[in-house]
Amino acid sequence: MLHAYLRDGQVGVAALTRRVRKLNSHRSGGRPPRAEDFAGAPPFPDVDPPSAFDTTIADVAGDGGFPAERYEDSVRAWVADTVKAWRDAR
Repeated sequence: MLHAYLRDGQVGVAALTRRVRKLNSHRSGGRPPRAEDFAGAPPFPDVDPPSAFDTTIADVAGDGGFPAERYEDSVRAWVADTVKAWRDAR
């Protein structure tokens, strides 16, 4: 989801969510999604999770109200910094 957001924003996450729901539906076989279902996404790193992130959900939330005027920029920074933290953990 992080990479979909960085690549295509909320529209990309919505498309990914629809795809995962379809894959997980009993109408289409009901199997859980697998890594190969997400072309272009890097493999999940085989490292210990990062212990610190430059941007956190608290930064996105601001005063707790998730301010609309900076929401998209805040989420994009949070996502980018989360991906960076995992990449740097290697």
